[in-house]
Order: sequence, then structure tokens, then C-alpha cells
Amino acid sequence: MGSGVHVGSAVPGAPTVGNLTVEADSTASATSDGIAAAGGIVSGAGAVINAEVTPKVTSFIADGANVQLTGQLTIRSNFNGDASATARGANVSLGAVGSTNSEATLKPVVTTYVGAGATLGIGGGLTLESINATSQGAMATSNASQGSLIGGNGATATATGGATVETRIGANSTITAGQTVIVRAVSANLANAVGDGDTVGLLVGIGAVSADATTNGSTQAHLDDGVHLNAGGLTIETVASDWWASMAPTRPLL
Repeated sequence: MGSGVHVGSAVPGAPTVGNLTVEADSTASATSDGIAAAGGIVSGAGAVINAEVTPKVTSFIADGANVQLTGQLTIRSNFNGDASATARGANVSLGAVGSTNSEATLKPVVTTYVGAGATLGIGGGLTLESINATSQGAMATSNASQGSLIGGNGATATATGGATVETRIGANSTITAGQTVIVRAVSANLANAVGDGDTVGLLVGIGAVSADATTNGSTQAHLDDGVHLNAGGLTIETVASDWWASMAPTRPLL
């Protein structure tokens, strides 16, 4: 809802508005899968696979708005998504060199807010919440296989999960509510990176595999300076979970 919007009225006898819901929902996923193969006397093959999901999901009542309700006000932003990248490489020749790289990134921005200087008069309760959810998170998988008389190969898998989730009531807002005001931010960040490979060199074979998984999100729920609040209760809540795992062989690829 835009700046300076008026909804309902507190004037006796004027038309009233009961409940109001402002909600934004987004579901997004990206899946990338690539194979690079080569064969010959001397050959080289590589695969670079990327999957990136970085949406912005926002619901709000903007600066200076005036909202008068007899019932409940709900402002909510929801995101659910995944990013998956899989890279596979194979080389078979007398001399071979190859590199297989995958990168998965899941970094949504989810925001819910009441703008600065807004005036809300609510007969019931006010719920503001931002929710970031994922089933798989960011998943990167790389596998490199190579067989040759002389050869080298490598595999790199990088997964990053880092949602920015914020719920806020803007500065100098005035809020009156007959029931509880809830300001909530919830986020789950997952990242999983797997690297594997085999290098077979009848004379010389060299290979290296790395996997890196990172979660680096931010989850905030807050009231800004100068907020005036008169309500039946107040709950400010943040719930965040981060999980990451990386797996690569500790053996040399010889």
C-alpha cells in the first residue's frame, strides 16, 4: 500500500473496514545440470554450472499511511525456494586435462514493514511477519573423472545460502491496537556442497577436489526510533536456523 494511503475512518458514523490482509508470496527454484566429455589423443573438457536464486519479496504499508480497522491487520511476506547446480566431467585420452565447477546460490530478500510516520488504528490485533523457507536450500555437486596416460583434473563445488529477512515498524509511527501486536521474522538457510572425482594416469595423474558450503543470512525484527504503540500486548520475535555441510575426498586423486 502506497505512501499517504487512507483506509477506513475513525470518525463516528463513517464507513468502516473490518479486516485487512496485505500479503506477498513467492516460490522460485533454479536447477542447472551440465556434462562435459572429451576423448582423443590429447583432450580437455570442463564444465562450469551455476544456479542462482535471488528474488526480492516485500509487503508493506508505506510512509504516512492512515489505516483504521475494526478487525485484524495482517502484513506478511513469504518465500520458498531452492537452487541446485550439478556439474560432471569426463576425459579419456593419452593426455587429458579437465576442470568441473558447480556453484549454487540461494539469497532471497524478504521484507515486511509499516512505513515511517504511519498511523494505524486497529480494533483487533496486528501481525507483521517475514518468512523464508526452503526444503533443499543451495546444493552444489561436482564430479570429475579422467583416465589417460598423462593427465590432470579437478572438481570444485560451492554452495551459498544467505537470506536477508526483516520485519519492522518504521520510525515515528503511531499504532493503537485492541489486541497483541506481533513483529516476527523467520528464516532457514541451508547449503550443501559435494565434490568427487577420479584421476587415473598410467604415467602421471594429478587431481584435486574441493567443496565449500556457507550460510551467511540475516534475520531481524524490530521497532524503529520514535514508534508510539498502545496495544493489548507486544511480541517481537526472530527465529533463524542455519545448516551447512561440505564433502570432498581426503584422498589424493591419483
